[in-house]
Amino acid sequence: GDWASPLLTFLTIPAVGVFGLRVEVVRGVSAGVGLLAVPVVYRLGVELFRRRFLGVVAAWYMALSPWHVHRSRFAVPPAIVPTMVALTMLVLIWTVNRRSSRGAMALGLVSGLTMASYPTMKLYIPLLLVVALLVYGDIIVRLKWEALGYALVVFIVIAGPILYLSILDPAGRA
Repeated sequence: GDWASPLLTFLTIPAVGVFGLRVEVVRGVSAGVGLLAVPVVYRLGVELFRRRFLGVVAAWYMALSPWHVHRSRFAVPPAIVPTMVALTMLVLIWTVNRRSSRGAMALGLVSGLTMASYPTMKLYIPLLLVVALLVYGDIIVRLKWEALGYALVVFIVIAGPILYLSILDPAGRA
């Protein structure tokens, strides 16, 4: 009766199509996405603090975190949340640091996909984007308006149906 997060399903379909519906394949996708969290967190640490050492420490903590290692081996939507949240934050910080219009469009894509990763992200990602606008608003408004518009369109195309079903549709049980 609840809303199933679609991102893990969409990521699993190609692997199941190629290797068949087996436990190792389904769990392997979650484990692969969990492994991606390590380099993503490394880059996030470097982007945030401009020090490779801190990126290495952050990646090391992610790689050895018992919660992350254990959780990312199950084929459940929470397994991909740390990777998707870290990726969203990385794209956000990368965009702000480089004042990149392309980064803004990538942020629209990644934040929309992150909202599709787990039900709680339907609240977390909009709050994160509002805080980013408050903190980095002066930089964000200097980006090309066309790129910001495209980023918003990409975000709405991906996250719009999720938000509609959660907020407006009585059958969404939000």
